[in-house]
Amino acid sequence: MEYSEGSGEPRLYGHRAHLRRVALAYRRAGLDAVEVDVRVSGGRLVALHGRPPTEKPSRAEKVLGLIDYVLFYGDPLLKPRSLGEWLEELWSMGFKRVLLDLKSYVDPDMLLDVVEKSWHGTLEFTGENHRLLAEIAGRCGRARVYPTLTIIPADPQAVLKPVKAVGASLRVDLALQSEVVEALKKAGFEVMVWTVNDRSIYLKLKEMGVDSVVTDRPEILKGNSLKWGRRAKKTVMAVYR
Repeated sequence: MEYSEGSGEPRLYGHRAHLRRVALAYRRAGLDAVEVDVRVSGGRLVALHGRPPTEKPSRAEKVLGLIDYVLFYGDPLLKPRSLGEWLEELWSMGFKRVLLDLKSYVDPDMLLDVVEKSWHGTLEFTGENHRLLAEIAGRCGRARVYPTLTIIPADPQAVLKPVKAVGASLRVDLALQSEVVEALKKAGFEVMVWTVNDRSIYLKLKEMGVDSVVTDRPEILKGNSLKWGRRAKKTVMAVYR
């Protein structure tokens, strides 16, 4: 079952969808939207998640984090995928919406040349470089931008309106401060939250009126309301266990 506009459910985006097996698991789970990190490598745009920035406090946790990064993120084991080729493949899988998280500065002309040729669905961008997002929104009429906010501004409109943003992207801990979501919604902006893998938190965000959620575990967030095949469940569990 795919997302339906007007259903009252936040749209789910599959997180770190830069590997084929991960993307296929999201499709089998009924998702039509994914998040892909974009970086520059060797002078070209690539789809590459990159090592998680969070520092692990203990040696054991650092080892487990490294194992997770190597085996499940897959970045060190694979040649980075060309962004254009990967977008074409995602489109062929049936995805309708892609959220490109810009992890480093990219030339707007080069980026838009690639995505305009290779992606035919809804095109969305997020990241901490608000000036870059404003350039993209100004040059591409179909681009929807969601600036990442690491702190909550006193006046959301003063920050988001100059960027031509349709909404804001928030870490889950910031979004759970109900006044934050309320202020953004009142100002007319959509709210996107990352990364949510707990159903109780998802239900709280839904109650607060959050528009979309980035997740590794769509089957947990949807619970029994999402009907999907045994094969998809096994695939997702194998990737994220």
